Amino acid sequence: MLARGVLHLSQSLAEKLGNLQEEHEQLQEFERFLASLEKHLEDWEGRLKSVTVPPHMYISKMGLLELSGFSPDLDILNELSYRLTLSDPATHRLQSLNWSWAQASARAVETYSELQTESLRQQSFQEKCENWMDFLQMMEDSLAVDLASTYSGLREQLRTHQRFQLEMSIGHQILHSVINDALRLLQRGDVDDR
Repeated sequence: MLARGVLHLSQSLAEKLGNLQEEHEQLQEFERFLASLEKHLEDWEGRLKSVTVPPHMYISKMGLLELSGFSPDLDILNELSYRLTLSDPATHRLQSLNWSWAQASARAVETYSELQTESLRQQSFQEKCENWMDFLQMMEDSLAVDLASTYSGLREQLRTHQRFQLEMSIGHQILHSVINDALRLLQRGDVDDR
């Protein structure tokens, strides 16, 4: 009877130790992931601050896409945080990262939108139409992908989806400008019948 109790206790302790080791490994993975995303955001903001032109003039489409490409990683990190018991400093770092990420993303999207609006104002109707056709072709090309069957493949598809959403916002701006110009041309009668 005593031997059975010791065996049961030993099995329970081994199971508990296994669970603690697994949670410890997940916490270490969380910490690495958190540090990596903090570094990406810091590097992105650092590149923005290191340029000689004002930051609002520097945000490029590639920089915007780069930042949005890491958003799925932030989502995954947040999901992981729900399953773990985080320390107060780790929780604070995650909250800070989420806030900073949201602020940086909002600033980047707003700034890029303003720059694109100005760029579209300077383009002719023909150039805007060409930009729209290029956008449509790029969207068509990027939609023709196979479904991923691995976790890393799914993460990459989530990144692609985030970029696609951002590209749609950019494309919407181009289309809106094309439509406005077309309406103005129609109203002035500057359109040939074709």
